[in-house]
Amino acid sequence: KMSKNVLVVIDMQYDFIDGSLAVKNGEETIAPINKLLENGHKFDKVIFTQDWHPADHCSFGKTHNKEPFTSITLETGIQQDLWPVHCVQDTHGAELHVDLKRDHLTNAE
Repeated sequence: KMSKNVLVVIDMQYDFIDGSLAVKNGEETIAPINKLLENGHKFDKVIFTQDWHPADHCSFGKTHNKEPFTSITLETGIQQDLWPVHCVQDTHGAELHVDLKRDHLTNAE
């Protein structure tokens, strides 16, 4: 059966809410997301995504001894924008915010 009503919640992790790549007022988006889930909206699936990097990810400035928000050219010839270390696997910054309602969470398939 094809899902018709899907809610996808993108990267509501600590590093994007109040961490190294925080979005201004990011925490204010939690209540509207929870309201969608609590007010009887019928979603066939609810999916939460997570940014998830190894500690030495090629997009981190620290990996290349460079400042975040600069760019380098990788050995492949591809230009890589560099970011602060964020959403490292198995760290607090990579976790979904605790205040998100997850009763309707659809596990990855």
